[in-house]
Amino acid sequence: MIKFLKSLKSLKCLKRDVASSVTLEEKVPSEVLVLQSTAKTILEESQMGGNLRFYGRERRPKEFSGPTDIFTGDTTGNALRVILIDLQNLVDENETYYSRLARVQSMHLTNFEFSDLPDDIGRELKALFPNLRQFYLNNCFKLSRITNVLQTFSNLEILWVGNCPSLTSLSSLSNIPSSMPLRHLIFNYCGITVTSEDDTDWDAAMRSLAKTRSEKGTFTLELRHCSKMKAIPSSIQHLSNKEGAICIDLHRNTGLKKIPLEIGMIKNLKELRMVDSSMISSLPFTLGRVAPSCDLYLNRPNMDLRAALTRSNVNFTTVKLSGLAYSHAKIEACEPYFRQQRRQMIIATAKLQILTRRASIVALENMYRPGGIGYLRVKEEFHSVVQSQSQES
Repeated sequence: MIKFLKSLKSLKCLKRDVASSVTLEEKVPSEVLVLQSTAKTILEESQMGGNLRFYGRERRPKEFSGPTDIFTGDTTGNALRVILIDLQNLVDENETYYSRLARVQSMHLTNFEFSDLPDDIGRELKALFPNLRQFYLNNCFKLSRITNVLQTFSNLEILWVGNCPSLTSLSSLSNIPSSMPLRHLIFNYCGITVTSEDDTDWDAAMRSLAKTRSEKGTFTLELRHCSKMKAIPSSIQHLSNKEGAICIDLHRNTGLKKIPLEIGMIKNLKELRMVDSSMISSLPFTLGRVAPSCDLYLNRPNMDLRAALTRSNVNFTTVKLSGLAYSHAKIEACEPYFRQQRRQMIIATAKLQILTRRASIVALENMYRPGGIGYLRVKEEFHSVVQSQSQES
């Protein structure tokens, strides 16, 4: 056993030595950390393009380090400022370096402790990396807004915000530029809090989001693992004003209890995914109004919902997406279910009107029968009128 462990350790050392001896063109951008970095290292690695990651603190062992992952050792961003200043000085000395940095299209900021992207860091990043198309904020536990990110990088196509529990509102999206070609917006493990369908922050956010353009024709909104989100506001209907197709992914939002009726107003809805939505016992009947070719994907749905779909003879096929098994069906195949939902809604509305009318009649009878509040009030007014007339005469 000891010999095996020694041989395994020597094999790891050999792999590391081989990796360090390859040329720059042979290196592949890594997904993990490196424990030290300089502006020159960034210049060398950036000519490959791809991703560049800055980390506020170490999260993984040294042997998992990669060339395009920069460990700053400071969560406040001060060390990152120094690196960017050094990088700017090198670019000023040699303008050919600028073309290298322009190849970087993806930026990751992980394990930093700021409430929003600092203005000076945002300006430096935009000046040094003008062609950023993807921006990722991860494990920034104090992040409460993304206003500066949206205003600084107006050409983003993908924005990922992950594991940021202090981000409780989407109000920052009201500052999104209409010229931004955003096609993928992801909130993962965030503290987004919604308790009712009437949410003013969501209304402003959805209106602004609908004005953005999607160059590739499809816009995807992912709300994943947002356990404090109890409802989806009705203002989501504003996405119907957005050009192109709309995809909505509701992934393990364990507190979510219902889908709003207004989702049926998104006529350009192309895809709706629901993963582990155990609290959602029914789909709104208005969902049947979207395009018949819209795809519905369900993963471990509520038992009542599954039973209702089965009773309506909705035929699902099993497909795999991103490693998960989904029950898939077109919206047009779910028409029997939505028809039943509409029938139940009409019957419930008719019963409610009958009960309301009956209750009003009973209330009037109780009010004006002898001894009722209305009866006593009229009696008092009658006696006061009679008494005043008798005094006048």
